[in-house]
Amino acid sequence: MDKDICADKKEITNRLNRIEGQIKGICRMVEEEKACTEILIQISAARSALKNTGNLLVKKCCEKCISTDGSNNPQSILCEVLKMMETVID
Repeated sequence: MDKDICADKKEITNRLNRIEGQIKGICRMVEEEKACTEILIQISAARSALKNTGNLLVKKCCEKCISTDGSNNPQSILCEVLKMMETVID
């Protein structure tokens, strides 16, 4: 499989930049001693956003792998997809 992330790196980068902003906001909340429940809600939102971004990245990479794999070997493609999935399963 190609090591290139995917053709949609701008979308992935934008999502990661938003998540970075969320994390900075959470840090400010801790510094300002906001309520624990408010902080935890924001942590949950950031985790969800990160998980969704990871899922999108896997989807895009799988699509690229399948569309650009010249070997026409479904087993090879499946092995690569499964390796990718192992990295995102909790």
